This record gives sequence, C-alpha cells and structure tokens, in this order.
Amino acid sequence: MSAHDLLHQSMDKLINKYQFQHGQIDLITLRSIVESQANVSGDGQWMACSQKEERQYMIDNYIKKTLLVTHKEDEEYEEAIDLVCRWMGGGENRRKERIIFMYMLAEHFGRHHHHE
Repeated sequence: MSAHDLLHQSMDKLINKYQFQHGQIDLITLRSIVESQANVSGDGQWMACSQKEERQYMIDNYIKKTLLVTHKEDEEYEEAIDLVCRWMGGGENRRKERIIFMYMLAEHFGRHHHHE
C-alpha cells in the first residue's frame, strides 16, 4: 500500500472508528508517522500492548527519541501506553494499528503540529 493510501486509510480509521472530527486530525503529524511506517509489514504494523518488550520499544524509540518527551517518570510513560491501549479497545482489540497508536501517543503528549 502506498503512503498516500495509508494516510487516507489512517484518517478514515481515526474518524470512523475513534470518533475524531476531520478538523481535529493533525495531518502533518499523521503524515510524518505514516511515512516512517510505510515500509513496515507483517507484525510490525501492530502494537502488542501485552508485550513488555513492545511497550519498552515504544517508550524508548518513539516517545523519548521521536516525540522528545524525556522529562517524565517511567510510570507516566506506562500510563500513557495503558491509556491508548484501553482507548483502542483494550484486550478485546488485539490488533492495534501501530500508526494510529503512535498518533494517539503524540496527541496525548501534546506533540503535534499546530496548523491553524
């Protein structure tokens, strides 16, 4: 799937599945995430909330290195991941799209572009 198609698919999911309003979606942040994940396939497309290694990878490589959120206690990172996991359906939804997950973390930490 092309990055363009992936961007539109992700927008549709944010609007239709997670009740975002079109004007609420930060297209610059979403596009940046999509471009970073466009060549990922297989299990790499999904966030496994129950896997400790996956959660730590998201904290170390996305929250701290990409979002540059480094001033929090470890518990706050875990709480943010838990919040997004629950919001995306908890244990009932075992397939959490990594792009959507990353976007929601960026929103949670206020790390999005303002384009008004």
